Amino acid sequence: MKKKTIIILSIVFVLILLIISFIIIKNNSQESEKDYVSEFTKIGEEAYSKYYYQVLLKDKKSEEEVKAFVKKYEKIGLSFNLSTLKGFAVNMDKEEYLNLINEFLDKNRSCNEEKTMVVIYPKDPYLNTDFTSEIKLNCEIK
Repeated sequence: MKKKTIIILSIVFVLILLIISFIIIKNNSQESEKDYVSEFTKIGEEAYSKYYYQVLLKDKKSEEEVKAFVKKYEKIGLSFNLSTLKGFAVNMDKEEYLNLINEFLDKNRSCNEEKTMVVIYPKDPYLNTDFTSEIKLNCEIK
């Protein structure tokens, strides 16, 4: 009887350890995913504020024209998919951004590069730092 109790307790202990390990691994995975989402959002925001907006200023005649242009996207947003963000990373000479995007894609994920995006919603007064953002992931675990 005593031996049977020890075996049952041992099995219960091992099961508890397995459950705890699974929970820790799952939480770490979710935190890692949140880190990538946060970094993608940062990349998209910087691509808009420090690159895209600046290109608009060069292409348009005045800041007022740029403001009028981006105001049109206040509700629908300006979408920057992964392919576009890779291009911005190259144009901005931000190799760390390109590496982060590629690392995310290579790490057990299959993402649609056209549908995974950061959406920028310009807001009044429509300068390069006046916006909110949202990330849309279209990925599957490999």
